[in-house]
Amino acid sequence: MSFYVEFLTPKEEIFQQDDEECREHAKFLMKHGHIYIDEDFPPCEETLGELRDIETNELLIENKDNPWFPPWKFSNFVTYRLNGLGSYQAWHDPHPFHVWQGQLGDCWLIAAIMCIATKRKLLEELVPRREYTMKCGLVQVRLFINERWHRSPPTTISRISMGTNGSPRCPRSKHGVAFIEKAYAKAKGGGTFGGLAGGNSHYAFTTLTGCQSRLIQVDLRTNAVTLWKDLNKWKELGFLIAAATPEQDKGSLEEKYYDDHKISDNHCYALLDFKVVDGHWLFHMGSNSTLKWNGKWSEKPGYDDEALSKMSVQDRKLSDGKTFWFEMDDFLSLFRFIYLGEFRDGWNETRIVQDIRRYATDDTQILRLNIRKSCKLVVEVVTRRRKGWHNHNLFLNIHRATPDNQPGELIHTAHQYEFQISSGEFTLEPGTYFVVYASFGHYDDMENNWCIRSPSCLENCQIEFVNCPYSTVLRSVQEVFFKYGKAEKLENGKVITYTWYSRQAGFVMMDNLWEKEFVRFKGYITHNRLITKKLGCGPFLSWPVPPMSRQIVGFYSHEIYGEPELKIDIQNWTISISKMSYSIEFLPSKEEIFQKGNDECEAKAEIYKKRGGIYVDPDFPPTKETLGVVRDIETGELDLEKLDNPWLPLHKFSNFTIYRHNNYGKYQIWNDPWPFHVCQGRLGDCWLIAAIMCIARKKLLLEELVPRNNYTVETGVVQVRLFVDGKWQVIQTDYHLPHIDKFERFAIMPKKQAWVAFIEKAYAKTKGTYGGLAGGYSDNAFTCLTGCMSRRVYVDKTTDMDKLWEDLNKWKADDFLLVASTPNQEDFSKEKRWYDRHMISDCHAYALLDFKVVDGHRLLHLGSNSTLKWNGKWSDKPGYDDEVLKKLSVQDRELSDRKTFWMEIDDFLAFFHRIYIGEYREGWSEIRVKQKVEKKAVDDVQVLRLDITRRCGLAIEVTNRGKNTDKLNQFLNIHRSNPKNHLGELVHAAHTYDNQISTGTFHLDPGTYLVVHSKFGNQDKMENDWVIRSATPFGQFGSTIQSVLCPYTYLVNSVQEMFAKYGTAEKHEKDNVIIYTWHGEQTCFVMVDNLRKWEYVRVKSTIKSEKKDKIKTHLSFGPLLSWPIPPMSRAIVAYYNQQEYGKPKPEMEIKYYISYRFLNLFNWCDYRAFGSDLEAATVLKEKVGTA
Repeated sequence: MSFYVEFLTPKEEIFQQDDEECREHAKFLMKHGHIYIDEDFPPCEETLGELRDIETNELLIENKDNPWFPPWKFSNFVTYRLNGLGSYQAWHDPHPFHVWQGQLGDCWLIAAIMCIATKRKLLEELVPRREYTMKCGLVQVRLFINERWHRSPPTTISRISMGTNGSPRCPRSKHGVAFIEKAYAKAKGGGTFGGLAGGNSHYAFTTLTGCQSRLIQVDLRTNAVTLWKDLNKWKELGFLIAAATPEQDKGSLEEKYYDDHKISDNHCYALLDFKVVDGHWLFHMGSNSTLKWNGKWSEKPGYDDEALSKMSVQDRKLSDGKTFWFEMDDFLSLFRFIYLGEFRDGWNETRIVQDIRRYATDDTQILRLNIRKSCKLVVEVVTRRRKGWHNHNLFLNIHRATPDNQPGELIHTAHQYEFQISSGEFTLEPGTYFVVYASFGHYDDMENNWCIRSPSCLENCQIEFVNCPYSTVLRSVQEVFFKYGKAEKLENGKVITYTWYSRQAGFVMMDNLWEKEFVRFKGYITHNRLITKKLGCGPFLSWPVPPMSRQIVGFYSHEIYGEPELKIDIQNWTISISKMSYSIEFLPSKEEIFQKGNDECEAKAEIYKKRGGIYVDPDFPPTKETLGVVRDIETGELDLEKLDNPWLPLHKFSNFTIYRHNNYGKYQIWNDPWPFHVCQGRLGDCWLIAAIMCIARKKLLLEELVPRNNYTVETGVVQVRLFVDGKWQVIQTDYHLPHIDKFERFAIMPKKQAWVAFIEKAYAKTKGTYGGLAGGYSDNAFTCLTGCMSRRVYVDKTTDMDKLWEDLNKWKADDFLLVASTPNQEDFSKEKRWYDRHMISDCHAYALLDFKVVDGHRLLHLGSNSTLKWNGKWSDKPGYDDEVLKKLSVQDRELSDRKTFWMEIDDFLAFFHRIYIGEYREGWSEIRVKQKVEKKAVDDVQVLRLDITRRCGLAIEVTNRGKNTDKLNQFLNIHRSNPKNHLGELVHAAHTYDNQISTGTFHLDPGTYLVVHSKFGNQDKMENDWVIRSATPFGQFGSTIQSVLCPYTYLVNSVQEMFAKYGTAEKHEKDNVIIYTWHGEQTCFVMVDNLRKWEYVRVKSTIKSEKKDKIKTHLSFGPLLSWPIPPMSRAIVAYYNQQEYGKPKPEMEIKYYISYRFLNLFNWCDYRAFGSDLEAATVLKEKVGTA
């Protein structure tokens, strides 16, 4: 934490010093007969900058190189100086109609200057009248810039730019306006007059007066009564007001409407007065040009008779030409913005800059006022150095001090939805008070600019800042809602809600008086205007209130002025009384499902054998509609050729094809199939066909998928077993297949083997049509064909080849199924031509069949489901070795040569971008369990318990189902246990960043084990599909599987033990801190042990990588707070996930510091910021020698 407070020099001292320096400088100039020329803002073409015509926006280049004139050289032959009003001066008896805009688009500034024309004391401060100004050219202008008053030397000016035909480019009245404009251009226009084109009058008000100013949006929907009341209140307070019209499209009806009524669009006007005439609410407006409103009330004189009688003829004419009256309804139809300058003429001020560097829950500072004499005050705060330009809900609360010098009774409050706030006027009697500034938007590094104003002398008000706990600020805001909000008791007084509304916001606070139960709040706001909703009023979760606590649970904010008060529906709240729901369902075994399906198919076939005829599937009939939308693989155009052809039974397909030349007798389901027997037809399902190529040699799997039988060829009854929607299903269909001229339309049947075509047809039935198979991913095909967990990894030229080769061989050793795919390339592109030249199809899937090293070259054996074959390096190498080729028929050798090839790993990474892995274990038994969970964050959890009687090899998989299947960090850990289900030694651990996880193969000795599944994400509602696989049939080793309830801490402890056991520990013995880092394949976690007895440790982590956009960071890697670890605790403090496979691990920097104060009050606040409950801290056992 650091606080810096600076009381700024009073403006009176600044102005006095300015006067003395300018007077001495003027004496020197006059003594030597010099005229002052400002070297920092010289009279030249560059200082004019880029000037554009106000009407056409075209560049003004005419006479830009004219010399600049001193005031007395300007022509008097203009309407406004015909009477020759004597010598030039800064100002004398100014009126708003003396202020004119020149050829510069700064109406926003000119309108603001019109508003201050009658503020004589302010004008004397801004542009003090000095005799030497017209003698030596030295002019003083004081402006408020960057929250500070500046002396005139930075804005000293001497001459005014010359325009066309001797007319000045800036205002054509008394030169005080021209001097202000020139000073403003020098200080805030980027050093040129052109920099003033375009702006907002509330910024001008602040620069001219130092007061807080703001913008208010209005339109026809604005509440006119509210606006009229506010306008008159602002008038009584002497505030400055301007209004602006919106920009209209050129040539539009709206622009014509403005032109017809002589009102400029995208223009600013001064609001000078308001009055009621015969029940009509009228606005007195000042124009900075001669374009004057011609509608209702336009003929009414700008001033009353008494005021007009004191004016010269020329002034009366000016007032009539430049001011007019406007009725409320016309105003709201034509104007969209009101600019308000909260100027208080003659008030004294004290300005303070408060620089704060602190974290959200650190101590803060509040203002203490010791009042010796009754006084009226206004307190203003402007927050600078804020992130972006977002408004926040701000509160400024005045409290009496208690006898022990703490904030006590709340006596005044103010609220604004902005980046600045004013308390408004309030009166304090002698005593001590605290001013608490609260913002609903925290930044670690802030600069608050305070201004305390009073019409009386501020010497009777002692001002100082004092440190206090952050909870003081929190309680101050809560006191506002408690004192001024509407209270409603619910649940027999156990829950109290407080609703408090301001013009731009609404808040809900809740007292939870339950001793143990949480209360969760969800608020609703229905409205058609733009509003910001937060906490329990936001679009996501309900908001929790801990037992025996008070908390702000929801609020909204909007920027629309005069909006009817919105109401928050607070009826939707719940008390969380540990309502847990668990459901475990052990699914039927696939053997049971297959047997049942087999019995049904045999019975159906028997019926057709007895009565004759061929079975036709009524749910997937051989029709044009069942084909669906089929497109040409190459062109993407609709394939409409012979869609009405009747589908053929197997024996009616032609034998005149290379795949069946030798006429292999009768059709059969399969017999000694090879990958090169799998051929794609005229359907874009390469992703499925490539997956089928991978299973061609898996005889056990094929017998499960498409069991061979004696009735299919005779009766047409076909059964295919697929894993669909999380369970095994037997798909019953028939043997009729689509054709074109008696050749297969889709999957081809070499050697009269129909298994590929039957699988394709069954898969198409699950999709509704054959066309539903066009486009897909092979990992989904692997799961459907095998029921195994499947995944994909992304590769490219920059992938680590050594890691990929290691993984490929590991997957090969596990006998997993692998497919690779190429990316889509634009037609006629250079990349597309490169693929074509090498005979590799883009946007296509290939089977990965084998890997070997030949003469130091790492080769991949790929299978193509077409006859398009790679022609690059190693393409001439036979697909199989001599021993295999000898056993193949001539036709099979030809097919293997056409449809398989070898490719080196560097070429593979150049052409392919995805690898699909099917974690299939042939011959393993499986048990499937469906788990549904509904619980609160810290309720008990379900874990799986295994009682093992014989040593066995296992693999456990969990797939997340339900609505949210996003990638998550997941852990699946195996712990020893006992009959009482205690969490013991960690014996096996697995991690993934996916929506599914597998332990891989591991072995367990006899004993009791707990399987703990944890994931970083919301675990209140889960649907998980579990699969427990074993190399030994489950019935043979007498083990049992059951689910048991355990404390939630089991999940946290399990993950933390994994990092402690397998991570790298870095001990900082001096500080009693241990930092663990654990790396997964694409992940890294950081965990910290805080072994200190009393102090918190806070951790901030950073990551260095050229590809930060490909890395997701969390917790202390994030952009906001450091992460807290309570005393004697262990917590996960940071983790990242790399989105790309096989990329170098980024560098990390882990920093920590000791926080020498208790944060118990804010533990829950920190906890609510967690992305996952697994990041909660767990208590460590006390260790000897810790601090």
